[in-house]
Amino acid sequence: YTERRLIPLNIFLENCTTEEGKRAVEDYGRAILQLAQANIFPGDMLTKNFGLTRQKRVIFYDYDEIELLEHMDFREKPKPESYEQIYASEPWYEIRKNDVFPEDFKRWMIGRADLKPHFLEYHRDLFDPGYWQDLQQKIRAGELMHAYPYPEEIRFRPFEPS
Repeated sequence: YTERRLIPLNIFLENCTTEEGKRAVEDYGRAILQLAQANIFPGDMLTKNFGLTRQKRVIFYDYDEIELLEHMDFREKPKPESYEQIYASEPWYEIRKNDVFPEDFKRWMIGRADLKPHFLEYHRDLFDPGYWQDLQQKIRAGELMHAYPYPEEIRFRPFEPS
């Protein structure tokens, strides 16, 4: 039902203006980070698994591959040390079940050429294993992180002096 009420993000990005696309990819990255702050890792982060609401908010709707963030092992790919490793057709290093290599996200997260540089710059933390490991440490320590659902410029702030 939910999927029928949304515009799949991949389809929206094919047809939108650059400015609309920039807002959408910013929200796409924010949606992933908000899930992570709630200890949810959306295993399949392709844009086809996210959609836009009527209010142009990006939400995740494909829950079949989610895992607890704290169960994932975020790491950097080892650097090749030989010619054989550089040109190996298969990974030459061990890959375990819950291994995640955030640097790989850059290749497939946004396909549209004019939006990709904006996304990579705006959400550069997504590609850093250390960022994900820091989130895991905070979760394991019981720290509650606020995942604000609205951009800063429209957030309601009742306790700030006017």
